[in-house]
Amino acid sequence: MKLLKLFFLLIFIGLIGGFAYFAFVDVPIQQQEVSKDIPTARFFAE
Repeated sequence: MKLLKLFFLLIFIGLIGGFAYFAFVDVPIQQQEVSKDIPTARFFAE
């Protein structure tokens, strides 16, 4: 039972970590593309 909880905890951490990774990687790239068109977008990104 304890091993099963640990397994679910690892999956949960993996999902959160994966989501955070994509948020940090994808969002700055989109912001850079937008900031080429709209210079003020850079203020909101930082």
